[in-house]
Formats: sequence, C-alpha cells, structure tokens
Amino acid sequence: MDDPRLTSHWLIPLREAHCESTARIGGKGLALARLMAYGIPVPEGFCITTEAFSTFVDSGGLRERILLELHRKPFEAMRWEEIWDVALRIRHLFL
Repeated sequence: MDDPRLTSHWLIPLREAHCESTARIGGKGLALARLMAYGIPVPEGFCITTEAFSTFVDSGGLRERILLELHRKPFEAMRWEEIWDVALRIRHLFL
C-alpha cells in the first residue's frame, strides 16, 4: 500500500472518507466515516472504493458470471428459495 495512487483510488482511510460520496464508498462506509468525524468511537478502518470493486469483478470475469446468474429467470417469476439460491451461487463466485 505504499503507492499513493492505489490508496487514493482503491482504499480510503475512514478518517479521510467523511467527505466522499456514497457512489464512491457506499452508504455504510460513509456512515462510519461521518460517525468518526463527529467524534463517536469507531474502530480504525478503511473503505474499499467502488472503483476497486469494479476492477476486481471485471479482472476475474466475475461480472459476466454474476449477470448470467441474475438473468436465468425474471425475479418476478422466482420463489424466495430460488432467489436465495441465486444469492448463494453469486456469493460462492466471490469465495
């Protein structure tokens, strides 16, 4: 993590993330960063940017496999068990 380009594009320390957008670090990351900025005790950490996530998903071919799982059948036609199975299969792609 010595490369400042990597840190600024992919990882943002929580202490520096309170001015970021949810589009860049997500709602949970932004909420934790704002709590920390207000002085509420939050463990040290960092946010992984959406750019980093997209790079990871694209570099391993995961995006196509996720889309395949999501488009097997319209969600409106799925029972909850089928949606659960799709979610598990996508989770396993990441593992």
